[in-house]
Amino acid sequence: MQSLMFVLKMVGRCRYSVIVVRGFSRDEVEFAKKIFYPYVNEELSDEGIATGEITRFEYREWLLRFVISLHWRLISVPEDRSYLPQNLFDLLCTTKDIWRDFLLSKRNYTGENQTHLFFLQNIAVYLGYIPNYINDRVNFYVLRAVDFTPILSESGKFGIYSKIGPIAFYTSLKPKLLKNTPDSRLGMNGKLRTIQILRNTSMNRFIFVDRPNQIFPKLEFSEPQQEVIRKAYMTNKQRVANSKTMRAHEADIIMRKLKELQESTDEFHL
Repeated sequence: MQSLMFVLKMVGRCRYSVIVVRGFSRDEVEFAKKIFYPYVNEELSDEGIATGEITRFEYREWLLRFVISLHWRLISVPEDRSYLPQNLFDLLCTTKDIWRDFLLSKRNYTGENQTHLFFLQNIAVYLGYIPNYINDRVNFYVLRAVDFTPILSESGKFGIYSKIGPIAFYTSLKPKLLKNTPDSRLGMNGKLRTIQILRNTSMNRFIFVDRPNQIFPKLEFSEPQQEVIRKAYMTNKQRVANSKTMRAHEADIIMRKLKELQESTDEFHL
Protein backbone atom coordinates (compact mmCIF):
# COMPACT_ATOMS: atom_id res chain seq x y z
CA MET A 1 0.00 0.00 0.00
CA GLN A 2 1.17 3.51 -0.69
CA SER A 3 2.40 5.87 2.00
CA LEU A 4 -0.47 7.19 4.06
CA MET A 5 0.45 10.67 2.85
CA PHE A 6 -1.80 9.97 -0.15
CA VAL A 7 -4.64 10.94 2.17
CA LEU A 8 -3.44 14.53 2.05
CA LYS A 9 -3.93 14.66 -1.69
CA MET A 10 -7.53 13.62 -1.23
CA VAL A 11 -8.56 16.40 1.15
CA GLY A 12 -7.86 19.28 -1.22
CA ARG A 13 -5.09 21.81 -1.61
CA CYS A 14 -4.64 24.24 1.24
CA ARG A 15 -1.81 26.39 2.56
CA TYR A 16 -0.68 24.58 5.66
CA SER A 17 2.08 25.47 8.07
CA VAL A 18 5.36 23.85 7.05
CA ILE A 19 5.89 22.86 10.68
CA VAL A 20 2.53 21.09 10.80
CA VAL A 21 3.26 19.27 7.53
CA ARG A 22 6.63 18.06 8.75
CA GLY A 23 5.13 17.02 12.05
CA PHE A 24 2.39 15.10 10.27
CA SER A 25 4.99 13.28 8.20
CA ARG A 26 6.87 12.11 11.29
CA ASP A 27 3.70 11.07 13.10
CA GLU A 28 2.44 9.32 9.98
CA VAL A 29 5.59 7.21 9.85
CA GLU A 30 5.11 6.20 13.50
CA PHE A 31 1.45 5.33 12.93
CA ALA A 32 2.19 3.33 9.79
CA LYS A 33 5.15 1.46 11.27
CA LYS A 34 3.79 0.76 14.75
CA ILE A 35 0.05 0.32 14.21
CA PHE A 36 -1.28 0.34 10.64
CA TYR A 37 0.99 -2.20 8.94
CA PRO A 38 1.22 -4.57 11.93
CA TYR A 39 -2.56 -4.60 12.26
CA VAL A 40 -3.21 -5.13 8.54
CA ASN A 41 -0.39 -7.59 7.84
CA GLU A 42 -0.03 -9.45 11.14
CA GLU A 43 -3.21 -9.22 13.20
CA LEU A 44 -5.67 -9.56 10.31
CA SER A 45 -5.73 -12.69 8.18
CA ASP A 46 -5.80 -12.48 4.39
CA GLU A 47 -9.60 -12.54 4.72
CA GLY A 48 -9.50 -9.53 7.05
CA ILE A 49 -10.37 -11.50 10.19
CA ALA A 50 -8.71 -10.81 13.54
CA THR A 51 -6.35 -13.64 14.50
CA GLY A 52 -5.41 -12.70 18.06
CA GLU A 53 -1.72 -12.48 17.13
CA ILE A 54 -1.62 -8.88 18.38
CA THR A 55 -3.86 -8.15 21.36
CA ARG A 56 -2.88 -4.53 21.95
CA PHE A 57 -0.76 -1.64 20.73
CA GLU A 58 1.20 0.76 22.89
CA TYR A 59 1.40 4.36 21.72
CA ARG A 60 2.64 7.76 22.70
CA GLU A 61 1.73 11.32 21.71
CA TRP A 62 2.52 10.70 18.02
CA LEU A 63 -0.74 8.76 17.59
CA LEU A 64 -3.02 11.50 18.89
CA ARG A 65 -1.01 14.05 16.91
CA PHE A 66 -1.46 11.99 13.74
CA VAL A 67 -5.24 11.73 14.11
CA ILE A 68 -5.68 15.36 15.15
CA SER A 69 -3.47 16.51 12.27
CA LEU A 70 -5.56 14.47 9.85
CA HIS A 71 -8.82 15.84 11.21
CA TRP A 72 -7.45 19.38 11.33
CA ARG A 73 -6.61 19.15 7.65
CA LEU A 74 -10.07 17.86 6.83
CA ILE A 75 -11.85 20.75 8.53
CA SER A 76 -9.36 23.27 7.05
CA VAL A 77 -10.34 22.41 3.49
CA PRO A 78 -12.40 25.32 2.07
CA GLU A 79 -15.92 24.07 1.38
CA ASP A 80 -19.53 25.08 1.82
CA ARG A 81 -20.51 24.63 5.46
CA SER A 82 -23.80 26.50 5.25
CA TYR A 83 -25.57 23.32 6.38
CA LEU A 84 -24.12 23.85 9.87
CA PRO A 85 -26.06 25.83 12.47
CA GLN A 86 -24.13 28.91 13.60
CA ASN A 87 -23.23 27.40 16.98
CA LEU A 88 -21.65 24.34 15.33
CA PHE A 89 -19.84 26.45 12.76
CA ASP A 90 -18.38 28.54 15.59
CA LEU A 91 -17.42 25.36 17.44
CA LEU A 92 -15.64 24.06 14.34
CA CYS A 93 -13.67 27.29 13.95
CA THR A 94 -12.64 27.29 17.61
CA THR A 95 -11.65 23.64 17.41
CA LYS A 96 -9.55 24.27 14.31
CA ASP A 97 -7.55 26.96 16.14
CA ILE A 98 -7.03 24.78 19.21
CA TRP A 99 -5.86 21.85 17.10
CA ARG A 100 -3.47 24.02 15.12
CA ASP A 101 -1.88 25.31 18.32
CA PHE A 102 -1.62 21.74 19.61
CA LEU A 103 0.13 20.61 16.44
CA LEU A 104 2.52 23.57 16.68
CA SER A 105 3.25 22.65 20.34
CA LYS A 106 1.65 25.89 21.58
CA ARG A 107 -0.85 23.87 23.63
CA ASN A 108 -0.51 20.53 25.38
CA TYR A 109 -4.16 19.51 24.94
CA THR A 110 -6.62 19.09 22.06
CA GLY A 111 -9.65 20.59 23.75
CA GLU A 112 -12.46 19.01 25.76
CA ASN A 113 -13.50 16.63 22.98
CA GLN A 114 -12.64 12.93 22.75
CA THR A 115 -10.78 11.25 19.91
CA HIS A 116 -11.26 7.53 19.25
CA LEU A 117 -9.60 4.85 17.15
CA PHE A 118 -11.54 1.78 16.00
CA PHE A 119 -10.00 -1.46 14.74
CA LEU A 120 -12.31 -3.00 12.13
CA GLN A 121 -12.46 -6.46 10.57
CA ASN A 122 -14.42 -8.57 8.10
CA ILE A 123 -18.03 -8.71 9.27
CA ALA A 124 -18.95 -11.66 7.06
CA VAL A 125 -17.62 -13.97 9.80
CA TYR A 126 -20.38 -12.95 12.20
CA LEU A 127 -23.20 -15.44 12.23
CA GLY A 128 -26.77 -14.26 12.41
CA TYR A 129 -29.41 -12.45 10.43
CA ILE A 130 -28.13 -9.92 7.86
CA PRO A 131 -30.56 -6.99 7.43
CA ASN A 132 -31.46 -5.96 3.89
CA TYR A 133 -30.21 -2.44 4.53
CA ILE A 134 -26.61 -3.69 4.86
CA ASN A 135 -24.77 -2.59 1.72
CA ASP A 136 -23.56 -5.37 -0.58
CA ARG A 137 -20.04 -3.88 -0.51
CA VAL A 138 -19.82 -3.29 3.21
CA ASN A 139 -16.72 -5.47 3.64
CA PHE A 140 -14.86 -3.62 0.91
CA TYR A 141 -15.72 -0.39 2.72
CA VAL A 142 -14.71 -1.72 6.14
CA LEU A 143 -11.44 -3.31 5.04
CA ARG A 144 -10.15 -1.25 2.11
CA ALA A 145 -11.81 2.15 1.77
CA VAL A 146 -10.25 5.50 2.65
CA ASP A 147 -12.87 7.97 3.85
CA PHE A 148 -13.23 11.30 5.64
CA THR A 149 -16.25 13.44 6.45
CA PRO A 150 -17.86 15.59 9.13
CA ILE A 151 -20.83 13.85 10.74
CA LEU A 152 -23.95 15.81 11.65
CA SER A 153 -26.82 13.62 12.80
CA GLU A 154 -30.50 14.49 12.89
CA SER A 155 -30.26 14.61 16.67
CA GLY A 156 -27.53 17.26 16.47
CA LYS A 157 -24.51 15.07 17.22
CA PHE A 158 -21.46 16.51 15.48
CA GLY A 159 -17.96 15.18 14.93
CA ILE A 160 -15.15 14.48 12.49
CA TYR A 161 -14.76 10.99 11.02
CA SER A 162 -11.98 9.48 8.96
CA LYS A 163 -10.91 6.01 7.95
CA ILE A 164 -7.81 4.42 6.44
CA GLY A 165 -8.39 0.79 5.48
CA PRO A 166 -9.56 -1.21 8.52
CA ILE A 167 -8.80 1.55 11.03
CA ALA A 168 -11.30 4.34 11.67
CA PHE A 169 -11.02 7.55 13.71
CA TYR A 170 -13.63 9.82 15.24
CA THR A 171 -13.37 13.07 17.17
CA SER A 172 -16.59 13.97 18.96
CA LEU A 173 -17.31 17.71 19.04
CA LYS A 174 -20.93 17.75 20.24
CA PRO A 175 -21.43 16.13 22.59
CA LYS A 176 -17.79 16.13 23.66
CA LEU A 177 -17.97 12.51 24.83
CA LEU A 178 -18.65 9.35 22.83
CA LYS A 179 -20.56 6.98 25.09
CA ASN A 180 -20.16 3.21 25.39
CA THR A 181 -16.74 3.07 23.73
CA PRO A 182 -14.38 2.25 26.62
CA ASP A 183 -11.55 0.68 24.60
CA SER A 184 -11.09 3.16 21.77
CA ARG A 185 -10.40 6.55 23.39
CA LEU A 186 -6.98 8.06 22.69
CA GLY A 187 -4.89 9.94 25.23
CA MET A 188 -1.37 11.31 25.08
CA ASN A 189 -0.07 7.78 25.60
CA GLY A 190 -1.48 4.41 26.51
CA LYS A 191 -2.53 1.05 25.12
CA LEU A 192 -5.25 0.11 22.63
CA ARG A 193 -6.86 -3.31 22.53
CA THR A 194 -7.36 -4.74 19.04
CA ILE A 195 -10.57 -6.46 20.14
CA GLN A 196 -12.77 -3.59 21.27
CA ILE A 197 -16.17 -3.14 22.82
CA LEU A 198 -18.13 -0.79 20.56
CA ARG A 199 -21.64 -0.33 21.92
CA ASN A 200 -22.34 3.14 20.62
CA THR A 201 -25.35 2.52 18.39
CA SER A 202 -25.02 5.66 16.29
CA MET A 203 -21.32 5.07 15.55
CA ASN A 204 -21.91 1.41 14.72
CA ARG A 205 -24.70 2.29 12.33
CA PHE A 206 -22.67 5.03 10.66
CA ILE A 207 -19.61 2.84 10.01
CA PHE A 208 -21.37 -0.36 8.98
CA VAL A 209 -24.66 0.88 7.48
CA ASP A 210 -25.10 4.56 6.73
CA ARG A 211 -21.70 5.45 5.34
CA PRO A 212 -21.35 2.45 2.96
CA ASN A 213 -24.86 3.19 1.66
CA GLN A 214 -23.93 6.85 1.13
CA ILE A 215 -20.67 6.06 -0.64
CA PHE A 216 -21.22 3.16 -2.98
CA PRO A 217 -24.29 4.24 -4.96
CA LYS A 218 -22.21 7.25 -6.02
CA LEU A 219 -19.18 5.25 -7.17
CA GLU A 220 -18.90 5.12 -10.94
CA PHE A 221 -15.79 4.28 -12.95
CA SER A 222 -15.20 6.02 -16.25
CA GLU A 223 -14.26 3.93 -19.28
CA PRO A 224 -10.56 4.93 -19.02
CA GLN A 225 -10.55 3.95 -15.33
CA GLN A 226 -12.16 0.61 -16.15
CA GLU A 227 -9.53 0.02 -18.81
CA VAL A 228 -6.74 0.66 -16.29
CA ILE A 229 -8.34 -1.84 -13.91
CA ARG A 230 -8.68 -4.45 -16.66
CA LYS A 231 -5.04 -4.05 -17.70
CA ALA A 232 -3.85 -4.31 -14.10
CA TYR A 233 -5.82 -7.52 -13.69
CA MET A 234 -4.56 -9.08 -16.92
CA THR A 235 -0.95 -8.21 -16.04
CA ASN A 236 -1.08 -9.50 -12.46
CA LYS A 237 -3.81 -12.15 -12.35
CA GLN A 238 -2.26 -14.20 -9.55
CA ARG A 239 -1.44 -11.16 -7.47
CA VAL A 240 -4.96 -9.77 -7.86
CA ALA A 241 -6.50 -13.15 -7.03
CA ASN A 242 -4.54 -13.30 -3.76
CA SER A 243 -4.95 -9.64 -2.81
CA LYS A 244 -6.72 -8.41 0.30
CA THR A 245 -9.03 -6.39 -1.95
CA MET A 246 -10.16 -9.61 -3.63
CA ARG A 247 -10.70 -11.22 -0.23
CA ALA A 248 -12.92 -8.29 0.78
CA HIS A 249 -14.82 -8.68 -2.49
CA GLU A 250 -15.29 -12.41 -1.83
CA ALA A 251 -16.61 -11.66 1.66
CA ASP A 252 -19.16 -9.29 0.13
CA ILE A 253 -20.25 -12.04 -2.27
CA ILE A 254 -20.78 -14.40 0.67
CA MET A 255 -22.89 -11.83 2.50
CA ARG A 256 -24.92 -11.10 -0.64
CA LYS A 257 -25.63 -14.83 -1.07
CA LEU A 258 -26.66 -15.12 2.58
CA LYS A 259 -29.03 -12.17 2.19
CA GLU A 260 -30.57 -13.78 -0.90
CA LEU A 261 -30.98 -17.05 1.02
CA GLN A 262 -32.64 -15.20 3.89
CA GLU A 263 -35.03 -13.45 1.48
CA SER A 264 -36.02 -16.71 -0.17
CA THR A 265 -36.56 -18.31 3.24
CA ASP A 266 -38.71 -15.38 4.36
CA GLU A 267 -40.81 -15.67 1.20
CA PHE A 268 -41.22 -19.41 1.80
CA HIS A 269 -42.56 -18.82 5.32
CA LEU A 270 -44.98 -16.20 4.00
